Amino acid sequence: MWSKPFLFVFFMLLTSAGIIAQSNGKIQTREYTGKNQLLSAGIFFPLGDFAKSHVTGAGVEYGYSKNRFGLLSKKPGKEIGFIFTGGAAYYFGKNDKTSSAPGFKFKNLTYLHASAGAIYNPSDKTNICLTTGPAAEIYAGNTSIGFIVNLCSSYFVNKKVGITPAISYIKQSEAGPLWVAALKASIILDK
Repeated sequence: MWSKPFLFVFFMLLTSAGIIAQSNGKIQTREYTGKNQLLSAGIFFPLGDFAKSHVTGAGVEYGYSKNRFGLLSKKPGKEIGFIFTGGAAYYFGKNDKTSSAPGFKFKNLTYLHASAGAIYNPSDKTNICLTTGPAAEIYAGNTSIGFIVNLCSSYFVNKKVGITPAISYIKQSEAGPLWVAALKASIILDK
């Protein structure tokens, strides 16, 4: 489907857009400060071996970080902040054309996760997050526990709405590593 180098370059370009767009390195003064709560929903794209068994998925995620989301009127007091996220993703199984069993289809797959990590605001419109934590996989009625590492960046187009590309590494005890790219729309929940 999409190559990892292409997705990496796409992610980095989108992330750096907020940094480059900033004129003379100073944050413009606005009447609002950063917000605490973010809700994101979007499309998830399995990569590598995961793309052989599942097509696109959909997911939702909640994030909390004090004064780090939205358009910032000033940089937060600390360069690096703490972020907590929790969410769910649902992936649709593919028909397997290479199987010896005709009509074999991989089952749909659900992931639930809770993670925590670091958040950095390189500009007044952008943040970059790196989180990790436990993840539960639900497949064919069975549940297994593993972990997820998520790298994402949000670019806020106005004081309530942002675009959030992400790449995730998921590892379960019974399966090889899974890579997922995501493109999400994010909305501020605070007033």
